[in-house]
Amino acid sequence: MPSLRKPAVACAALLLLGGAAAASFQLDTPQHVLDAARDLAYDGMALYEGNRSGHTPGKLSELDPMDDGPYWWWHGAVFLSAYVDYWARTGDATYAKVVAEGLLAQKGEGADYYPSEQRALMSNHHQCSWAVAAMLAAESEMASPAKPDWLRLAQNAFDMQAARFEFEEKPLGENYNCGGGLRSDIDSRAISFYRKDTLANTCFMNLGARLAKFTGNETYAKYSERVWNWMWNIEYIDHQTYAVYYGAAMNHNCTGMAKQRYSGSASWLTEGAAFMYNFTKGSPVWKERTEKLTSATLSHFFPSDVAVETTCEILREGGASCYGDLTAYKGQLVRSMATTARVAPFTAGDALPRLKKSAAAAVSQCTGGSTGRRCGFGWAARNYTEPQSPGLLEQAHVLSAVSALVEERPRSASAGGGGGGSGGASGSGSGSGSGSGSGDKGGEKGGEKNAGVYARANVGLVAMASVAGWAALLLL
Repeated sequence: MPSLRKPAVACAALLLLGGAAAASFQLDTPQHVLDAARDLAYDGMALYEGNRSGHTPGKLSELDPMDDGPYWWWHGAVFLSAYVDYWARTGDATYAKVVAEGLLAQKGEGADYYPSEQRALMSNHHQCSWAVAAMLAAESEMASPAKPDWLRLAQNAFDMQAARFEFEEKPLGENYNCGGGLRSDIDSRAISFYRKDTLANTCFMNLGARLAKFTGNETYAKYSERVWNWMWNIEYIDHQTYAVYYGAAMNHNCTGMAKQRYSGSASWLTEGAAFMYNFTKGSPVWKERTEKLTSATLSHFFPSDVAVETTCEILREGGASCYGDLTAYKGQLVRSMATTARVAPFTAGDALPRLKKSAAAAVSQCTGGSTGRRCGFGWAARNYTEPQSPGLLEQAHVLSAVSALVEERPRSASAGGGGGGSGGASGSGSGSGSGSGSGDKGGEKGGEKNAGVYARANVGLVAMASVAGWAALLLL
């Protein structure tokens, strides 16, 4: 039975945060951090259409950009992932039912996050984003109100993607499938069906590594290794800098590479490598990969120790040129680096100070709207800029940044690896792509604002011996 003790926060390090925070959100004491996270969660959920009567749970908007709507289907997974992480760290169960409802509503007919109404426009990384959200719920031991449970949903999506993964490993000049990998889009009529990018492949690698750690099943790890080898051989990962590039079109056999760097690809791969290091019980190979990816990710996407989406934010101060999918990855970036610090503790000394400074910068610009605490996208500028969308992702990203300051509770044996699951299912893996098979609403539905807050214990990062240990790292 969970303890009712409040989450622990790195007290000494937090003393450094207060000066940078806006008046609306103070981060100078453990209680202020929890209060800020709670208010950010409330503000974000107030914007969420999927929590309103007559709207679809899991969707941020009933219209996608093809119909002049502000959000794509997979952006719902981004938003809900921030709330799974918030619940896991703070124990505030106020939105747990709403989050579970959204994750289940989008699972599709085959319980694999491949709903028929989304297939025409679905990319592999869209489906995978939902699967990773379900995996996060399983790892966090969030109760699943229905079958199949979170683990099975993640496994089903993984199996579907494993079946799409191309294994051909001929020299690149002899074929036109780029030697393997996942295609960007799923539908053969889509233009990006003939492209292979790192968003799809790093997410798949990340999901496999997490499933390996969670279930103890080696087959998942083999897929993650295979994805790594393919991306390395095709040089989607820079052999010198460990930069993770976007990808290339298949009609040139993936030789005309687009070298844009997105935080989504980099953070998925870094976190996936950290899970592989943990799963292999400290493999020197995966340790080196994790170290170099962490260094590359932090240096490029935290250029002034604050998280930025460099592709768009560096072009114009305050992120004015960031829109669409470019605004979708920042919360994942901070969550992934926080998780990397947990499962590969040797990265914590570099990652945690940047997470701390990012949280301070993030809340400092949350001064917009009628409440005076709406958040924009450009953290480094520390000035609020009105988003070009309703602002749900911006709120969720800042929530993730602040939640990352709350230390995670220890995971149980089933959540940490070695079998078990989120509701009784255990992963059988996917031998050649089909192993485990398929399984079978703003404030109106969310309950009272403060109901269930701090209901569970969060007693420290697994990698750290004490609060003081984490604080010392943050002060480096």
